[in-house]
Amino acid sequence: MSLRSILFPAKWRAFRLFLSLVYLGLLFSAAGYLYRSILFFEGDLFLDTASSARWVARPSGGGGALFSAQHNAPAGVLLPSFEHRIAARYGRDVSVDAANLGFRLRLVSVRPLEEFPPRETVEIDGPGGARTETVESGKVLPLDAVQVRMVEARPWAGLLRSPLGAPMACVTPQGGSDKSRAPVFLYAERWQRCGPDFAFCLRWFPDQATAEKALAARLEDTGARWGASEGKRVQAFSSFAPGTGVTLGDGTEVTLLSRRAAEEEHPSAILGETRKAGEVRPWTVEANHEAEGLPLFYECPAESNEAVVLHAWRDGAVLAGCYRRGVLTVKQMLEEGVTLTPPQAMYSFRLEQVMAKAAAAKPDSGGAWQLIVDAGQGEIGLRQGMAMPVGDYRLTYHRTVPPPRLEYTLAVGAADTGQSSYTVSLESGKRTRIGGWRVTAPLESADPAQGLVMRAERTPGGPVSMFGAFLFAAGSFGWVLCFYFAPRATR
Repeated sequence: MSLRSILFPAKWRAFRLFLSLVYLGLLFSAAGYLYRSILFFEGDLFLDTASSARWVARPSGGGGALFSAQHNAPAGVLLPSFEHRIAARYGRDVSVDAANLGFRLRLVSVRPLEEFPPRETVEIDGPGGARTETVESGKVLPLDAVQVRMVEARPWAGLLRSPLGAPMACVTPQGGSDKSRAPVFLYAERWQRCGPDFAFCLRWFPDQATAEKALAARLEDTGARWGASEGKRVQAFSSFAPGTGVTLGDGTEVTLLSRRAAEEEHPSAILGETRKAGEVRPWTVEANHEAEGLPLFYECPAESNEAVVLHAWRDGAVLAGCYRRGVLTVKQMLEEGVTLTPPQAMYSFRLEQVMAKAAAAKPDSGGAWQLIVDAGQGEIGLRQGMAMPVGDYRLTYHRTVPPPRLEYTLAVGAADTGQSSYTVSLESGKRTRIGGWRVTAPLESADPAQGLVMRAERTPGGPVSMFGAFLFAAGSFGWVLCFYFAPRATR
């Protein structure tokens, strides 16, 4: 009797088969784990429409770096076309690990499939706790004794502090024929008209005493100008010397002849003539009006029915002087956020901001937004993300824009030539397998001209890999079964 027959009697043949299968299973698991560790690589795939990409990159130091094709490589050398985008994503002077796709990918197009409305809410924090209300035009928020009515949401516009900026103020006129309630930016020593009979001017002084002394009882005749406005082309003159002129786009020669002074019942006016093809025609334009049939204007803020002069010497406050037909009617200190309504005036205005060094942030639908609310003292803007006190409550406006659902089209080409062989389409947040890589499209929107970044993951898989693994496993189990059922030689 042999040692084999003693250790493994014939009746234990089934047990030996079981042990063999367990051994093969453990062997396959260990080999698969090692193979995946060597093969696995996950990183960013930088794509655009101008060039094709064949490298997947990530900052050096991740797992599997020893088996990557490029280890601790300078991004500018490996991916020169995307160096600035890699610096924006990873930081400057960052080395990367990179793996070769084995093919080339190029972004062909980005097509929007569906856009979703923004989610707008107002967070109310007060004595009764915190709650959230959805934004709806005309909706009223009862806050004890105060009723806050939501008017509308629109892009925010205002002033931003800038060390290289200039003295500026931002005001919001209300009333009159202009219902837009759009903010108006004021630059120092420049008149800004808001309609034919309303004008603003900002003046900056070194201290409060000088600002108060300079506010005269009668508005000086400053800031008057005339000129021609043809679309975006504006030619303006502050000189009223006879003979001053301009040539219009159609070749018409415009010449100023005189300026008529204002009288009790008649505003001032400018008189001149036009000359074209030998034909001479006279024209007259009254103050704060435009010429009939000609693109000429004449602005004289001192003769506006209503004018406001803001004297400032520090951030956050101004001394406002309201004039009616050149005579001072209201003199009042204004802080930011306060609305002033002069008596018997058709207009009111709200001082939004005033700064000694500022830059204007124009309304932009892609930037910050504000919710216009009315708390009983005029309309005010609740800027996105900033809290505003209303009595014992604090209101915070939030606005979130879900990314649109997009379809990305990618061209797949040969690794050596880059010539496209076929295209692949995938939607936002979805992934697809291309060769040995799983590519995931980003959720955020992207501009094809600026390119985009997709996630790419190299893992075992795909039809060829799965078929090879199946053949290997089938062959191994077949060998075990053949060994088990093979006839034994007898002695």
